[in-house]
Amino acid sequence: MTFDELLALVSSPDAPGLCLDSRLVKAGDIFVAVKGTVHNGCDFIDQAVANGAKYIVCQKRYTQYAIRNTQYEIIVVENSAKAAAILAQAGNGNPASQLTNLAVTGTNGKTTVAYLVRSVIENAGEKCGLISTITYDTAAESCPATLTTPDCITIAEKQRQMLTAGAKYMVIEASSHALSQNRLAGIKFKAAGFTNLAGDHLD
Repeated sequence: MTFDELLALVSSPDAPGLCLDSRLVKAGDIFVAVKGTVHNGCDFIDQAVANGAKYIVCQKRYTQYAIRNTQYEIIVVENSAKAAAILAQAGNGNPASQLTNLAVTGTNGKTTVAYLVRSVIENAGEKCGLISTITYDTAAESCPATLTTPDCITIAEKQRQMLTAGAKYMVIEASSHALSQNRLAGIKFKAAGFTNLAGDHLD
């Protein structure tokens, strides 16, 4: 199977689930093996397969971890993190393409600026979703944030919920980790704000 074929599959009514965490994989799911700062998803391919993964997405240089057999299909990509983000968007109806996306990045002040931008949009009479260090708000409901910028699957799901709630805009805090890990791949931003660069990011 090619990546384009997998992309078509996740866009279909009978789309399989998409997972970055092998512990959450269910029968028939897609497991994307992403290399993080601490763990390499390729180390958990066996666990994902044991849990029923049918499709494994991994990078060329990590394919030695995935032994081909009849239980699952391997889709090799150049960058698994980017592939995951593109699949997440497709699996949720490409919500990013239907929103005006605004990002705020920098060492300090991201949350304040994000809230101010959302306030301006809402005061103009428009609904606006927010993904920040404090909360993930879809313009219909909110929940406490677990990360400044969540994983690509969570972002796509929240964007879909924003559209359902009637939002036209999304403001998101884009952390340096999220940018380097391609969690925002596949999202076109109308504008982005940079607050500052302090000592925390000079390393």
